[in-house]
Amino acid sequence: MPLSSGVDYYNVRLPELHPRAQLWRRSSYRLHRGVLTVQVAGFILTPYLVPVVQAATGALFGQRAKLFIRTEDGHPAPLESLYVQAWDADDAVFLDRFLRTFHALNHLH
Repeated sequence: MPLSSGVDYYNVRLPELHPRAQLWRRSSYRLHRGVLTVQVAGFILTPYLVPVVQAATGALFGQRAKLFIRTEDGHPAPLESLYVQAWDADDAVFLDRFLRTFHALNHLH
């Protein structure tokens, strides 16, 4: 299944996966020209995978996921700016699951 199908699948199902959260209304996964990003409450998040290497051998051990957060105007924003958008428990759970799914899709990509 192409990644674009996964992106479309999750975008369509956000309301049914998180019916009590409000934040899903201002959130979406995006795949544009092979780059996977998400929009959450006026912020655009871009993934960045950092290689983790074994110190003794220099062999690639895995990858650590990071996020670059910026406003829609392109200005960098701290991570805290994103988390203060979750005003209640339903939005906090939504944001956690939304970002975990984003990391999983990015890893598959």
